[in-house]
Amino acid sequence: MDIESKMSNLKNEEKKLARAYFKKVEENGDDLFEKDPSVVEKVVKLSPEKSLPVLIEGLNILESGRHEPCKVFATILKIGKKNRKITVKYLQDALTSQTAPNYYLTELVQKLEK
Repeated sequence: MDIESKMSNLKNEEKKLARAYFKKVEENGDDLFEKDPSVVEKVVKLSPEKSLPVLIEGLNILESGRHEPCKVFATILKIGKKNRKITVKYLQDALTSQTAPNYYLTELVQKLEK
């Protein structure tokens, strides 16, 4: 996972938020939404053009048995429910460029195109 390479269009505050989000994902895994819902909500409130490239790269996070990629998946899904068209576009671009696991990308596209 190389989220730093995807943060060039973020302001310093937004970079700090993205780093904090992924730290919380790694620390809390399955419990992220219960233990620190505010960090998720802050990420969801960012513009999709800023958050999606970082989150899609974040699907490459190491799985340690606490479903870390699933929490990133769920965050992308939250964004996609509010911004379907742009989220699907970013996901399809990621499928084409193979920047994240196809399984997660395909599942997200299918859920958002229903």
